[in-house]
Amino acid sequence: VCDNFAGTRDVILQSQRAYLATKKHSTILQSALDKESKNDDEKESTLSLCKDDIRHMSIIGQFNLGFILARDQKKNLWILDQHACDERYNFERLCKETAIHEQKLIAPLPLELSPSEEHCVLEHMDIFERNGFRFSYDPEKEQRHRLSVTALPHSGSGGDGRKAVQ
Repeated sequence: VCDNFAGTRDVILQSQRAYLATKKHSTILQSALDKESKNDDEKESTLSLCKDDIRHMSIIGQFNLGFILARDQKKNLWILDQHACDERYNFERLCKETAIHEQKLIAPLPLELSPSEEHCVLEHMDIFERNGFRFSYDPEKEQRHRLSVTALPHSGSGGDGRKAVQ
């Protein structure tokens, strides 16, 4: 080491060369990591979770009294929000078990709809009926006034029903 030492100037030059080499290798390494990260991000963005996956997960534990840590069969780590899982479960159960009752109106409630709104109701009549709405359609009336509501979903709220339509 002492034989190659020519003075402070050589130390500074070697230091600068080492810095530049480190910076170059750091840039190359960062570029490689960025490319790898982008590929990983693309792979991770396609991950999805279905109910069957949840059945086969192994639970690692609970975090912060509100999150379940679990691992799927492919060794992916999942953090499940307990509140959101409970909401989803209850929503799906209610959709499956709840029978929507309709309340027939004493007199039809006339609607004033734009042509596109009227078309939408007529096109999706089956969806409205599954959800407790019934309509009467009178082609003799002028446009915008052909539909009337004859039944509404029964909510048990005791209201007059007009607010549900407005």
